[in-house]
Amino acid sequence: MASTYGHRWASVCGDSPEHPTPGPLAGQLTDAGKVWAHELRGITGAEMRAALDRMSQVHIDFAPTAPEFRLLCLNVPPLSMVMLALDKGDEYGADVSAFCRLVWQFIRNRWGLDRLPELAREKAIAAAYKLAVRHRLALGELPPAPVALLESVKPAKPVRAAADFAAPFLEQCRQMINGRGDA
Repeated sequence: MASTYGHRWASVCGDSPEHPTPGPLAGQLTDAGKVWAHELRGITGAEMRAALDRMSQVHIDFAPTAPEFRLLCLNVPPLSMVMLALDKGDEYGADVSAFCRLVWQFIRNRWGLDRLPELAREKAIAAAYKLAVRHRLALGELPPAPVALLESVKPAKPVRAAADFAAPFLEQCRQMINGRGDA
């Protein structure tokens, strides 16, 4: 982190997670080191390497805090990216991350979401995002990728029935409306 963020990292977290060698606390973790060790519990080396790769996309100017880095390790995108993905209307598309599918699972009344006013829609997504973040911070699993996408079938255009075919049915309807037919 120090090589990427320079003095901005060192001024907040120090040069090393351990106290310097000559001294009574030599080799023990600094306060910053303890915080980072606590936040990175349960995170694998592969997850940390992937987070370091993603870090430059999300944290351009400033180093992430320990909780922010944990979220990067767990592949949790920022809320703004989730909103963009869900706004595309392709909730189960191949380009939507597993985390977005998790957020989608936490949205109440998700099938009516597109009919909500914009502010209510954003609040619903933000609330679901918070639940999904808590789920991931507790090392909860992400939903699996969909097995297949259902194809949207457009209904066939109605075809007008021939007059000789429709006539008996129309007569039956007239009789029912006028009260003379069997109901």
